[in-house]
Amino acid sequence: MVEICYVLGTMRSGTSAVRNALTRTNFKGLGEGHLVPLLADVLGVVHKQKTSGLRAKGSGNGLFRMSEHEMATSIFLGF
Repeated sequence: MVEICYVLGTMRSGTSAVRNALTRTNFKGLGEGHLVPLLADVLGVVHKQKTSGLRAKGSGNGLFRMSEHEMATSIFLGF
């Protein structure tokens, strides 16, 4: 199962401390940065997931049933 975690905050709000704590786990993330370039990276990950990710060519999970557009829209609505 893939679990998604977004850490968003303003400057000096503790997001770096949260990111640093997460890096000590098995968490794999896109790192820190400004929102617009990170969203471009997120779109790239969505595309990769839909074309070559786990179970990309087979049914069996919710991601397979979602179009790439629906997946990206769901992520952006979370922001």
